[in-house]
Amino acid sequence: MATTEQIKKTGTRTFVLLACALLLCLAQVANGANIIAFGDSITAGHSSRSGGYPPKLASLLNGNEKPSIVANYGISGEKTPEGLSRFDRVLASFPANIILIMEGTNDIRGGISVETTQFNLQAMVNKAKAAGVTPVIATLTPSDRNGSTTLIPETWNPMIKALASSNGIKLADQYAAILPVWGSANADRLHPNDYGYQIIADTWYAAIAPMITSTGEVKSSGGGGGGCFIATAAFGSPVEKHVVLLKEFRDRCLLTNFPGRQFVDAYYRFSPAVADFIRQHEYVNLAARICLYPLVGLSYFLLKFSLPVQIAMAVAIGVGLALSGLVYRSRRHV
Repeated sequence: MATTEQIKKTGTRTFVLLACALLLCLAQVANGANIIAFGDSITAGHSSRSGGYPPKLASLLNGNEKPSIVANYGISGEKTPEGLSRFDRVLASFPANIILIMEGTNDIRGGISVETTQFNLQAMVNKAKAAGVTPVIATLTPSDRNGSTTLIPETWNPMIKALASSNGIKLADQYAAILPVWGSANADRLHPNDYGYQIIADTWYAAIAPMITSTGEVKSSGGGGGGCFIATAAFGSPVEKHVVLLKEFRDRCLLTNFPGRQFVDAYYRFSPAVADFIRQHEYVNLAARICLYPLVGLSYFLLKFSLPVQIAMAVAIGVGLALSGLVYRSRRHV
């Protein structure tokens, strides 16, 4: 049985994680959408004089009133087994809303089977969804090396398209976009030149721009976590309006950053048993709803109001509390 001291320590850690998550949520609203560009040398920008497609994509998004940060996590020469092995670290290192996955060309060059590539890409998609990050996947661009001229369009890209369809995620068909001009858009029969990277950026933009609002918020696309067990037990239905709001808060504020994901992981470990207890006791059910209303209000505040309004309201509340304290102290001394 846990001691009182252990309970206090656990509660303190949970509070700190939640507080950090809320701060990161506010920071993300201020900065815009956070996007990870994940892949091999084509993501890294090999043969480009301007950093490849990530800065071009960021310029497109920000220039069209979709404030965004595009972080380049491409590694030259990487195959999908290596990409999968670092995927969790990448998600933990940057509080992303969207991750752009384009990898597999080096699997062909390295003799890795299409089944292995499929398994690894599927695992990446699963990890992204579990972390509350929306995955978007791309077909491979043309290559004239190691038999890729036929293997990419006839084997690997059909697999990637089927993977996108079966997972219900967006596909950026980079192959179809760049193939008609590949002769003038490549630097060495494998890597695009800056003209080619612009086409790649344009294609990514077409896929993700509809997901990003003019305030930099990312519309939910089904990549969030599971159910809110305690809220569902307290309010009686997973589609009850308060439960839906709390799920949106989880997906948009908590699952988009590392402290938030840690908090949600802890929540899912203990919440099913608590939810069962709530369902079995009417008075506990009522108490749980009362305790959840402040979190519902905070969720509404963070999700429905712009950052300037949030700051103004927070200042007003702080001033009100300070004045109330002064009045209370003056009355005590009368």
